[in-house]
Amino acid sequence: MSNREIIDFNKNDYNSSDVDIQPSTDDLLVSIRKRKEEISIMNGTLQDLDSIALLTSETIDKDLWQGAISLSERLDDGSYSTDQLIQAKEILAAKYTEIHKGAPIRCIHAGKLIDYDPKKAEDYARPLGPQFAGGTIGQSIARRIVIIDEKTQFDSNQFIEDFKTEANAASILGLKPGNHQGEHATEEKTGCGAVDGMESILDLFSNKERSEVAQKLAMVIAETAFGKDYSDQDLMNEVINSFVILAKNKETYLKSKKEMLNLVEDANNKGAPKLDNNSNASFIVINTLPNTTLLTDDYDEETEDKAKAFNFDVWHLKDLAATNFNDLVDQKKFILASALFNCAAAMSLTDGSQKLIVRS
Repeated sequence: MSNREIIDFNKNDYNSSDVDIQPSTDDLLVSIRKRKEEISIMNGTLQDLDSIALLTSETIDKDLWQGAISLSERLDDGSYSTDQLIQAKEILAAKYTEIHKGAPIRCIHAGKLIDYDPKKAEDYARPLGPQFAGGTIGQSIARRIVIIDEKTQFDSNQFIEDFKTEANAASILGLKPGNHQGEHATEEKTGCGAVDGMESILDLFSNKERSEVAQKLAMVIAETAFGKDYSDQDLMNEVINSFVILAKNKETYLKSKKEMLNLVEDANNKGAPKLDNNSNASFIVINTLPNTTLLTDDYDEETEDKAKAFNFDVWHLKDLAATNFNDLVDQKKFILASALFNCAAAMSLTDGSQKLIVRS
């Protein structure tokens, strides 16, 4: 794409009149909720692919999946049951909605809006954009992976350049830059696991065994969403090599956690809402249905925050890749880089016992 100045998204802040749902009574809101849930179920099916780790190895290996978020531990200690998990999946199927024009990009965690009230139309119908680990911050990493090579000289301005490019790509696609923050964000932590754990996510690719697991899972995602033509091993090797290069230069390339969050808020003052940091993730969903995303607030509300879902809107990758790059090979590399980054985030945040689901 051509170089251009970053757009001042704050000139066009979200207005409630942009939302196609403006319920004025409790009864109307209940009716709208029911209709949207019916549409979600009719238009999409959820297919189980077993636990994430078991797709890539015979057992869940703590050396490979190093995150603290565990479904198996909650099932084993009795704090959550199989029956509850089945019910949560039924609720999940009904909680997909259309993305909103002008909505911010979101992280796969997203979480529930602090003080969310399901009876408030402005909460229930808040604008939602597609989900990607780390939001626009994560997408900036994927872009850099495509354009670096062994000769790249790193400097402290490159991440900012990448973020501006991805912010403009969001604008072209009718969206805004975004991510989220925790209720108690600090100089050292944003409350977003993908951002706060960025160094360990990148370092994963320097570990042969962990990198191979991420590759296997990314191949499953790319092929499931876009067909065998997008699970190219030669391109995958190039992308992995670029991740290794970036990991070696992360101290120069990456900004501080606070600086990355500031980039989001400066570009879009509604782009980093405060969400809960509850991490009871039970599902990771690969959502392939265009222009849809998970209604995280309402899903979390109905499951009482006990069965969070990491939702990855892979359908968005093809549009984003085409907006970023004219060359088809670069577009494929961007898709693989995005899938790998999201897989690495999952491997850093979870123990791999979550159920992997494809929504199609």
